[in-house]
Amino acid sequence: MTIHPRHTSFSSDVYRITLKFLLSLFNSDFLDI
Repeated sequence: MTIHPRHTSFSSDVYRITLKFLLSLFNSDFLDI
């Protein structure tokens, strides 16, 4: 199976966005405490 550069870059972008989103959620939770 060959992996297309666009697909991998897109996946990495989504991964980064989800990580940032989760981090922001955790940060907000910590601030609320």
